[in-house]
Amino acid sequence: MDRDGDWWQDFDGEVPRRVDELTASGQVFEVADLMVLPQHLGKGIGRRLHDELLEDRDELLGVLVTDWQTPTGEDYDYSGWGWRPYGEVRAAAGQHPRRVWIRPLAREAEAVVEAALQTAGRPV
Repeated sequence: MDRDGDWWQDFDGEVPRRVDELTASGQVFEVADLMVLPQHLGKGIGRRLHDELLEDRDELLGVLVTDWQTPTGEDYDYSGWGWRPYGEVRAAAGQHPRRVWIRPLAREAEAVVEAALQTAGRPV
């Protein structure tokens, strides 16, 4: 994730100082574009890729940005994978906003996640 903090500029709400600090110090890892081919869906491949990707990371905080709904209209829900819904990123013209999820990647980030969740959704 970019260290200059620009990543959060389109986040709809308040970003806690500690999250900004972690971003600026390279301690935030963004999971982006993790996909499984349609013919392999439902076989646990996505979960195994996800878990392998996050195992033994040096960063403290994970960020995941997803669409709100699957192509069939169901809400995405990654809470079973340890992610907590945090807010949304404002969309460019003609696009839908995207949902932001966060999770600690190390024990020392658990308090950061809890504090961030308390400010989630607050306007800037």
